[in-house]
Amino acid sequence: MEAVARGNALAAGVSMPLVEAGQALREAVTPLVSLLLYLCSQNSEIGNGDKAPGFPQPKRTKKGWRLFPPDQPTHWDVGVRLGSALRRAYHAAEVGQEGAHAGPRPHIRRAHWHGFREGPMKREDGSAIPTKERAFNLKWLPPIPVNLDTLADLPTTIRPVKS
Repeated sequence: MEAVARGNALAAGVSMPLVEAGQALREAVTPLVSLLLYLCSQNSEIGNGDKAPGFPQPKRTKKGWRLFPPDQPTHWDVGVRLGSALRRAYHAAEVGQEGAHAGPRPHIRRAHWHGFREGPMKREDGSAIPTKERAFNLKWLPPIPVNLDTLADLPTTIRPVKS
């Protein structure tokens, strides 16, 4: 984005302070993009389990079905159990309460694209199908907790964040 903005600025004869504004924009947007990707992931924690966000329901009016905005904003707690699990795991690693074998340190594997080969591995006659002939599907993997306790058994921890 910055490279395109810089090229357009030079082509239009605009001064370079625009690039500094782009850097400030990147610093402001980066945490928001991370939050958005977490909220879009399949295993994101939103709400307390009693009520989850959903699509607005249309209401019948004299002029037909319409969607109305909510009367007030709704507050959703996000990632409470996952954060608690990470803090507990980091504390255990610092104190030295690790298991008998050296496994991977508890962490969140970041979201990424991953390719999967799908389809049968053998033909009906029993001969192997070459890997290149099998279907290749690219899938988005959300953030994955690695070596963490089950999230459902963890206590809920809420830390207010000032914006």
